[in-house]
Formats: sequence, C-alpha cells, structure tokens
Amino acid sequence: WVASCSDEKLRQRVKTGIARARSHGFTWENSIGKFVCLMFRWAPNFDECPAMKSVLERSDVEPEARADLLFDLTDEQWEAARRRYDPAAWEEE
Repeated sequence: WVASCSDEKLRQRVKTGIARARSHGFTWENSIGKFVCLMFRWAPNFDECPAMKSVLERSDVEPEARADLLFDLTDEQWEAARRRYDPAAWEEE
C-alpha cells in the first residue's frame, strides 16, 4: 500500500493520518497506528463511511477501544469505504 510512495510523501501521509486519528480521540500509539494502517489499506477517508463513522462516534466505548471495533466490520463495509476513496483526504491535516 505504500511501496509506490516516496519517503517524503509517505511521511506526509502518516502525519495526516495521525492528525485524523487524533480527531477521533485516539491518543495511544497503538490505536493511532491501527487507524493509519486502515487509511492506507482501504481509503484515507474511510472514517466518513456510515459504518465506520458509527463505530468511531460511539460514546459507550472508550476511544482507544474503538480502533479494535473497526476490525469487526464486514468485508462488504470495508469495500464500501474503498469505493468512496478520496485522494484529497491525504492532503488534509
């Protein structure tokens, strides 16, 4: 997922991913890392998809635990996120 990225581009995308993860309340390196990996794997804006958004906005679960819940979503839900891929999301911060 990152093989075609230059070091500079990869560094910028990771920085963007960290900021996006923090916007969802993640503070632990582990949770931030999971979030950023999902951005690279599926779509940089995966968190805008309804299924993912509903997990990330859960108030009954601590923010750090929400990262693990994302991995319980179905392949179909992740494919829906991939279809909504927006490359402009890599430029946000």
